[in-house]
Amino acid sequence: MIRTWLGRIFGRAAKAQDDPKSLAQAKPQVLCASAIGLDLSGVSQAAMRTCETLQQAGFEAFVVGGGVRDLLLGRRPKDFDVATNATPEQVLAHFRRARSIGRRFQIVHVYFGRELIEVSTFRAMQAEAETDAHGRVLKDNVWGSQQEDAARRDFTVNALYLDPIGDQLLDYHEGYRDLQARTLRMIGDPATRYREDPVRMLRVARFAAKLGFNIEAQTRAPIAAIHLPASRLCARRVCITACCPCWMAFLQVTQASVSFSKRSATPMHGSLRINRSRQVFCWLHCCGRRCLLPGKPGLPAANTTLRR
Repeated sequence: MIRTWLGRIFGRAAKAQDDPKSLAQAKPQVLCASAIGLDLSGVSQAAMRTCETLQQAGFEAFVVGGGVRDLLLGRRPKDFDVATNATPEQVLAHFRRARSIGRRFQIVHVYFGRELIEVSTFRAMQAEAETDAHGRVLKDNVWGSQQEDAARRDFTVNALYLDPIGDQLLDYHEGYRDLQARTLRMIGDPATRYREDPVRMLRVARFAAKLGFNIEAQTRAPIAAIHLPASRLCARRVCITACCPCWMAFLQVTQASVSFSKRSATPMHGSLRINRSRQVFCWLHCCGRRCLLPGKPGLPAANTTLRR
C-alpha cells in the first residue's frame, strides 16, 4: 500500500524490482581483499579477535560498513562494526566484556580495553514489518541470512563484507565498483528506503561531503520531494546544519526545496533551537570541525536560542 502510494507521488507505478526482498537473492562477488589493495593491518586487533572468536565457535563473522569502505579508500577507520549469524545471546556467551543494547535494533557492544566493537546479527527482510504512519520500521529484530542483511543496508559502498581471517571481500551489490567510481547509490528503491528511515537522506549529504562522492541520479531524485518530520531526524539534522560542508551538500541535494513539518525549526543556522548536549554531540560527530554555527569558531551564533 505504501509503495503504491509512493509510486503515485513520483509518477510511476510500483515495480517488483523495487522490492528490496528481490535483491536478497543476489550471490556475492568474492574478491581477495589484499589483492585489491585492502591493507588487513588496518583492521584493529579488537575487530580481528571478535571475528576470530565467533568463527572458531562455528559462526560467520565479517567486518562491515564504514570500516571496510574507509580501508578500501586508504582512510583510517574511526571504528569497526561486525556482522554475524550468531544471535545477540550467542555473542554475549562468547565475550566476557559485552552487553546487549537497543530495543528497535538489538546489537551487542563488545569491549576490548577502550575499544568498542559493535556486533549485529544478520537482519531478515520483513514483508509485513511493523511501521508507523510514515513507513518507518518500528521493530527490527528478525534474524535472517547474509544476503538479506546486505539487501537491507543503505548504500552499496556500505554493503561490503570483509572476512579479515580468510582475506575475502564479499560484494553483493557492486559496491566495490561504485567505490572505484566514487558514487553513492542506494540499494533498492530510494524513495521507499528514505521512508523507512529518513536519516538516510542526511547520510547521503554527509557522505557526499565527507568522501567527495557523486550521488547517483535515482538516489538523489526523491529527496527534494519527501517531507521531513522533524521528530524523526532530531540531532542528526542538527549535525548536518552544524557542519558547513555537510549542510552545503544537503542544500545541493535537495536543491534548497526540502520541506520540514510545522513543528520543526526552519532549516537555518540562526533559528535552530538545540540543547547543549546535542551541540557537543554535533561537534564530535562532525570530526571536530570548527564550524558549529555562524559566529565565533566553536561557539553558537549570537541569535541561536539554547535551552536545557
